[in-house]
Amino acid sequence: MKKETEAPPFNRAAAAMAIRKAIREASRSVPKNIFLLADWTVHLLERRSIRKKEVAGSTVVRYLDALSSGFLALSHTIDIANADQEEVTDFYQHIIDPTLSGLDPRVASLSQPKA
Repeated sequence: MKKETEAPPFNRAAAAMAIRKAIREASRSVPKNIFLLADWTVHLLERRSIRKKEVAGSTVVRYLDALSSGFLALSHTIDIANADQEEVTDFYQHIIDPTLSGLDPRVASLSQPKA
């Protein structure tokens, strides 16, 4: 009987390093907001909470699944770094509820399907 191969354990440091490398090597035509999302992801992978626990890898993936499609679709509409609080809040509402921007809410998730 063949054993199913398990996925390797999630390596936070390796994931953060790979994302930092992707940021460095990315085309400068990539919208600044995508760089900010990637940098925030690295922050989540490297930070510890008040209770000194890491943000779970599955939580980071869940955040990215919820935000990535909207960031990709709407990143051209705002410069987050220079936006005021109201503009950022409006942008975030459109990311969380893609129907506000007329986007299809059934956009594919970035995470791999569970076997």
